[in-house]
Amino acid sequence: MCTGCARAASTWGRRALAREIDAAGIDVVHCTLQIALLVGWLGVRLSRRRPPLVVAVHTTINRHAKAEWLDRLLYQWLMRRCARIVFVCDAQRAHWEAKYPFMAARC
Repeated sequence: MCTGCARAASTWGRRALAREIDAAGIDVVHCTLQIALLVGWLGVRLSRRRPPLVVAVHTTINRHAKAEWLDRLLYQWLMRRCARIVFVCDAQRAHWEAKYPFMAARC
């Protein structure tokens, strides 16, 4: 199920995602990019099934300070809840593991 970020982040979107997770018997929620992880995490938290989260990270270096702060204050904590973290290349994985050592156990 793919959704636009703004619509999915709304209360209706989160509840719709949770209902879809339960109705379709979703076993794993795969999120691509950090904003999708936020939406996926909210959907999983509202579902009855509580499937594991997997995130694919496509960003190595943040383009602005706001994105860096979001990583530090929000997304690293959501990534700690993921069963797996997928990176697009080994250099990116090494960058993120140096930034957040806990990631090494989830790659």
